[in-house]
Amino acid sequence: MEKIKFTQRALEAIKPPAQGRVSVGDTETPNLSLTVTATGAKSYYRYGRARGKPTRMMMGSFPDMSVSQSRDRV
Repeated sequence: MEKIKFTQRALEAIKPPAQGRVSVGDTETPNLSLTVTATGAKSYYRYGRARGKPTRMMMGSFPDMSVSQSRDRV
C-alpha cells in the first residue's frame, strides 16, 4: 500500500481507479488509510487485529470527516 502524508489537498488529488478500489496509508498515523472506489467515493479505514485476525473498520467518509478527526478516531 502506498503511503502519503494526509492533508486535505493530498486526499482531494487522489484519482479514482478505473475499476475496483485503491487504498493509501497515512505516514503520520499508523493503521489509518483512505480507500477510493471506482465511483470516486473516499472513506477512512482503521486497520487492526481482533482475535489474531486482521480487521478493517470504516470510520467515515472524506470530506465529511476531516483529516484531523480521522487521526483522532484511530
